[in-house]
Amino acid sequence: MTEPHHLVFRVVFYQHGSEWYGHCLDCDVVSSGKTEKDAANAVAEALEALIEESFRSGDLSPLFAPAPLEFWDMYAKSARHLPPRQLDANVEEGGGAEILSAAVA
Repeated sequence: MTEPHHLVFRVVFYQHGSEWYGHCLDCDVVSSGKTEKDAANAVAEALEALIEESFRSGDLSPLFAPAPLEFWDMYAKSARHLPPRQLDANVEEGGGAEILSAAVA
């Protein structure tokens, strides 16, 4: 029997001009929105789609393609951290995915 997968992602949120961005550090996925909440929802949806497609295709490499160091630094220096968020990705029975921690730069 295969062990269930539990994926954890870290996301940094930042504002550039009038747009908010959510940048997943673990797999270099970026989404945006008019508000921080919109960006959070957009990056969660993008991660869910990436996870589902990666498991469907059997190619998990996109889940392990980290963001550039400048965004990891931004995350490390963030003043405010957000609570974990469960993702609704259909990984496999018993598996799951979550945004473990997110920070606002």
